[in-house]
Amino acid sequence: MILLSNLTKYVMPVILLAFALLLLFSKKPLFESFVSGAREGMECCINLLPTLLLVMCGVSALFSSGAVDVLCSVFRPLLSLFGVPEEMLPSIILRPFSGSGVTAVADRMFRECGADSDVSKIACLLMGSTDTIIYTLSLYFSAAKIKRTRYAVFSSFVVFLFSIVVCTWVGNLFF
Repeated sequence: MILLSNLTKYVMPVILLAFALLLLFSKKPLFESFVSGAREGMECCINLLPTLLLVMCGVSALFSSGAVDVLCSVFRPLLSLFGVPEEMLPSIILRPFSGSGVTAVADRMFRECGADSDVSKIACLLMGSTDTIIYTLSLYFSAAKIKRTRYAVFSSFVVFLFSIVVCTWVGNLFF
């Protein structure tokens, strides 16, 4: 175990040194390549900023308006059919929109239910196996300048619902 621990300290510096030597001996214009890559990265960030602001404002509006509570009351009967714990509803509703919002909701749930409770463990499974659908799709499609998403949003939500059911099933089976 000590050998593995000491080895991991040196892996990243060795990889970085190898890449630095590879670039040094490649005879490519390093500074110009770096500047051009940095310029492209900044342009991409500037192009994505309106999309990010829109998603962040939308999530804040969901929290502030009480829409999350209304959605919880609407989806509670449906999700209870699949054995989804009621405490997970706010995180399930917010997960497609905001990763940090779900983290805040999960933190509150951990304090209320206990970090080692079955509900908290199932919530961790769900957070680890799903992604922020609207944020990710809007970011990627905006960066690629794709206007028509076709079936990407629908199929993403189908997979999200499948993940909810599977995480609940696995959590109830093993916890």
